[in-house]
Amino acid sequence: GILQFTRFADVVQKAENQLKSVTDSTEEFTAVQDELRRIAVETRQSLSDLTAVYSRFKRAGEEAGFTIKETLDLTEQLTKAFKIEGNTTQEVNSVLLQLTQSFRSGVIAGEEFRAVSEGSTLVLQSLASELGVTTGELKKMASEGLVTPEALIAGLKGAEKEINLQFKGLEPTFAEVGTAMGRAFTAAYDDSIAESTSGSLKKMLLDMGADIEF
Repeated sequence: GILQFTRFADVVQKAENQLKSVTDSTEEFTAVQDELRRIAVETRQSLSDLTAVYSRFKRAGEEAGFTIKETLDLTEQLTKAFKIEGNTTQEVNSVLLQLTQSFRSGVIAGEEFRAVSEGSTLVLQSLASELGVTTGELKKMASEGLVTPEALIAGLKGAEKEINLQFKGLEPTFAEVGTAMGRAFTAAYDDSIAESTSGSLKKMLLDMGADIEF
């Protein structure tokens, strides 16, 4: 009923608020949101989840000077790489959010490195290749605090073609189909927002709420 719709609307609003907090202008907000929508479709991931991940990566990577494009590319390639290994949408989101912690510290080690190594062989290999070591040596480097987010970004850039190729070969899961339906509903909701102020839309929903059923 209307309660389910308002919960959904709150999720959408929360995602927009998160994105606004890490963008400096309306133009940047719109450009990044459009790119996140593309990535959501491309990776079959929830837009709200991707927005949360991007926002954390962006905030955590600001001091290191990571660009918007680097942060968006990182979000996309990591999502694809983890899904190639068979991780669910929820598992991918969990690992990505955990990995944002390493961007704050500037080192990928401990639980963050373990999450990466267990979640994606491709990511592990791309890191090893970038640093010119074996995966065994990479684990030793991580234990010594020598694996950085910069190396991860560079490694993923080098593995981008392979990751994209392997991802294209994946068949969508039923869960991903459900996520796609949610994205379509989000787009419809955003269109309604574009034609109305948030306040007037909320008032309209309150007025007609008793007549809406799902």
